Amino acid sequence: MHRRELEEIINKAGIVKYDGIFISCEYGTSKTQRLFECYKNKVKAKSYLHVGDNFLCDIEAPSKVGIDGFRLKTSAEILESLGGVASEDFKERCRQAEYISIKYNNPFYGGQ
Repeated sequence: MHRRELEEIINKAGIVKYDGIFISCEYGTSKTQRLFECYKNKVKAKSYLHVGDNFLCDIEAPSKVGIDGFRLKTSAEILESLGGVASEDFKERCRQAEYISIKYNNPFYGGQ
């Protein structure tokens, strides 16, 4: 995904206050390779937190370079925790995800 596309998604979500976006394709590496190391070399801080929904890419990979991770549940996991089942159809899954986003409007919602 390129910067312009990502910025559109972020802006549509109402997120307007952020210092910058760190995109893997601009650094020629991935989250599971050296991206978090590149990030720490560029952004100096006492502590770091990465938030994402993929255990390997968003929790395990950053932890290897001293970055804490917080795993969000995916919309399918939230739906399942509510007793529903994610659709096999891609368009329907997108509709389900949008509904969950609107209904709960909280990325940290745990399904309880």
